[in-house]
Amino acid sequence: MNVISSLSMHPLYRISTAVEDGQELQLRWTNTSYSEDENEEDFNYDGNIECVYNEGGDITATTIKYHPPPSIESAATISTCDSSSLDTTSSSSSLSSQHDCDDSSLNIVRVDDYHSDASVEEEEQEDAFELQQQQGQDDEKHSLCPVTGHYSNFNDHYYIHSSSSSSSSSILGIGQYGQVQSCIQISTGKAYAVKTIQKSPLQLAHHHNHHIQREIHLLTKLTSHPNILKLVDFHEDKDHVHIITERYTGGELFDVIGEHTSSSGCLSEGYAAGVIKCVLEAVAYLHSVGIVHRDLKPENLMFEYERNEDEEEEEYDHFDSSNSIRLIDFGLSREYNFKVDGYMSNPVGTSYYMAPELLQEKYTQSCDIWSVGIITYILLCGYPPFNGDDEEDIKRTIMEHGNAKNVNFKLRGWAGKSEEAKDFIKCLLRRDPGKRFTAEEALMHPWLKMYC
Repeated sequence: MNVISSLSMHPLYRISTAVEDGQELQLRWTNTSYSEDENEEDFNYDGNIECVYNEGGDITATTIKYHPPPSIESAATISTCDSSSLDTTSSSSSLSSQHDCDDSSLNIVRVDDYHSDASVEEEEQEDAFELQQQQGQDDEKHSLCPVTGHYSNFNDHYYIHSSSSSSSSSILGIGQYGQVQSCIQISTGKAYAVKTIQKSPLQLAHHHNHHIQREIHLLTKLTSHPNILKLVDFHEDKDHVHIITERYTGGELFDVIGEHTSSSGCLSEGYAAGVIKCVLEAVAYLHSVGIVHRDLKPENLMFEYERNEDEEEEEYDHFDSSNSIRLIDFGLSREYNFKVDGYMSNPVGTSYYMAPELLQEKYTQSCDIWSVGIITYILLCGYPPFNGDDEEDIKRTIMEHGNAKNVNFKLRGWAGKSEEAKDFIKCLLRRDPGKRFTAEEALMHPWLKMYC
């Protein structure tokens, strides 16, 4: 088979490689045209010549295809030559033998724009390489920041705020996984709270990462309710995860209970009812969007604004709804749908506020309602209905006696408390979760209607 071309002799194009593939000759040529810029480099092009053979096996016509194309005029001037001018490589047959040729053996038929298979393959390889690089960068980020997958420096956007020379003055609270401090956003000067979770080899376990991811995810869904903590931002570096939220200055409900507990009880029914209404509205919202908190307690209920020390004690007779209660700390919360998930089984929370079915590791979102019932009891008398010497003793008491019929309203602090208040508590502390009030039902109880 005679395969001959004069591309190597053409003033504009020089053959550099040729590979036979069936009846197509894959070519690469170089643009050697004159340029006023002496530093301009040659340009390589990919293409092929499709050969047409006669019965005798001679080439009678060719179709030149290339990308990007030279001019039609240039291509049409190509003449035949000896194949020794080709620097060729072949996987199926040798094209290096020399053959004499007749110029009439090659005729230009047409010139088409063509994106060669070789160039497509090169582009695919480049895309694959870029994708591999991006994947490598993503893997590196994920390895460094497994919680969010995104590295960002908290100190580029915020600084920890301290009201005095003591660094401890910036600390608002300390939890199981980190501490909460006051911080200032550099761009706006606004004050926020930041929960800083220090990562360690133990905490880098998958379940811990998922725990923090879940908390951030839930907070992103809970940005519109007036009684729920509002997420502002989050950052992760190689050592810490920072969760930035609104800052509430009124302190914990737990502190108010401690300040007002006496032999005659704790807070007034009017004040307690106002607090509980806020809590139930937050819980009703959580349950409506498929979230269960699982750690409702006075420590996780904060007042939005600081109380005025000049105000009289009568402020605790009735709750000031303008100073909203905020439900915080969603570290143990989760999305929940009974039809999909069935019963929950992980016994999490704080012992005083755990429902009996939670301790039995078979529970639903109704565990939150039990916790609200316990909080209500404490608000009115200053101590929990089911107590013990230690955590295990408390859990044992709940398992054995946790029931509305066993709630004692004859102890100190209950003198003068209304029957409506006692009935409200009993409705929330029914042992059977199916008979226990929902948040919506509790909000309709006469005791709340009396004061709210």
